Amino acid sequence: MELICDTALAAYLSISRRKIWDMNARDSLPIPVRLGRSVRWRKEDIDLWVEQGCPDRKQFEKAKRSLKKGPGNE
Repeated sequence: MELICDTALAAYLSISRRKIWDMNARDSLPIPVRLGRSVRWRKEDIDLWVEQGCPDRKQFEKAKRSLKKGPGNE
């Protein structure tokens, strides 16, 4: 599992770090991982989120759960 920081995420999405934190505050990004005081995002979550059209956090997490429950993953 690759974790990326806000700077790397901003570069990956071609937006500012400020926009990353605004989007996170509005629950527009996947749930971040907190490591002590550090905040990181799972790269695979970001890739899936972009593939799904950048839905809000609630919709993304629901879709992610349904993918995990797919055939053979019950």
